[in-house]
Amino acid sequence: MSKIYVVEDDLSLAEIYKKKLEEGGHSVQIVSDKDAVKKVNEDKPELVLLDILMPTNGLDILRDIKADPNVSGIPVLLLTNVADELSIERGLKYGADGYMLKSEMTPDQVLSQVNNTLEKNVPPQP
Repeated sequence: MSKIYVVEDDLSLAEIYKKKLEEGGHSVQIVSDKDAVKKVNEDKPELVLLDILMPTNGLDILRDIKADPNVSGIPVLLLTNVADELSIERGLKYGADGYMLKSEMTPDQVLSQVNNTLEKNVPPQP
């Protein structure tokens, strides 16, 4: 079971993702955009699912997480409705591990992408 943070300002949508991820065996916490960087630093989840369009820009949150060596290795998946090339490019440049468009992803597909990302980021066993 992995600890996952969902940083999303649309609480009804965040609850849908939380429920699906919990059904997939994960421990999920919804975190506000304003608390995201602080909470990631304190609790060090195994993965962050991050929206972009929020009062605190998700790309700024991503950049702050990836700039901190204590948490920069935590995978961050962007889950957003922002489909412009510049935002996608910036997100990947800032260190996002993936970019998903909400309008094109079912909760099952989001769960699958989360699981794939977690599997890729498991440290090798001795």
